[in-house]
Amino acid sequence: MKIMEELKNELLQRKEIITEISSDSTPKTEEALKKVSDFFNVPEDRIVIKKIEGRFGMHSFLIKAYIYDSVDIMNKIERMKKEKISDTGVKVK
Repeated sequence: MKIMEELKNELLQRKEIITEISSDSTPKTEEALKKVSDFFNVPEDRIVIKKIEGRFGMHSFLIKAYIYDSVDIMNKIERMKKEKISDTGVKVK
C-alpha cells in the first residue's frame, strides 16, 4: 500500500487519505477496509471507505477513505450527511 495523499481535517476530526494498492481484481469494500485498518493500525469501526477507483489497464486501485478520531464523531458526521440527503427527497437506506 502506498499513500498518495494524507490530510488531517481538524474541524471534522478525521484523517482524509488516498492510497494506492495493487490487486488482480477490484477489491471489495471489506477488503479495502481491512487493508486500511492494518496499514494505519486503527480499528475498522472508525474508518469509512468513500471510493475505490480502478485505473484502466493496470492492476492498481485508488482507495479514498476517512479515518475518524472516534466512533461517536464518525456517527454524528456520517448521520448528518444521510439526513441532509433524505431531506432533498433522495431515498436513503
